[in-house]
Amino acid sequence: MGVEAKYHIATGRWESVAPMPKLLFLDDRSKRLHAAIWKYGDNYAVTLVATAKECIKMLSNEGPWDVVSLDHDLCFEEFVDPNRDDCGMEVVRWLERRADYMEKIYVANWPEVEGPQFIIHTSNKAAADEMYKRLKKSKYGVVIERFTYDD
Repeated sequence: MGVEAKYHIATGRWESVAPMPKLLFLDDRSKRLHAAIWKYGDNYAVTLVATAKECIKMLSNEGPWDVVSLDHDLCFEEFVDPNRDDCGMEVVRWLERRADYMEKIYVANWPEVEGPQFIIHTSNKAAADEMYKRLKKSKYGVVIERFTYDD
């Protein structure tokens, strides 16, 4: 991570600041996306994505990520079949196939980072449990943390 700078208009000076940790947030509900900014915005540079495809693209091209928060039921549907490729489980399948690759990238390039930590925030309990189990099996750090608008 490089050093960033912030310009203070009142003093007319630049000040070096450490970059914020990066959080990738997958959800298709605008209320949750806005709530994520309020919940995490003071402590993370938050990137919002609404599809599994966008999330995978960001994981592939825009890392490293400090935290990745995943919904399961996308496309404005509930209790989506986990075998579909347009749900959060598709991101988990992609991560399973790349567990060794992700570990090598993080260990080689960012030794101070243990790899992204995953939060499963879906309200679909069965999907959350399966996503958790599969990410844990692939040795990712993961927790289930239901996300509500009031957080």
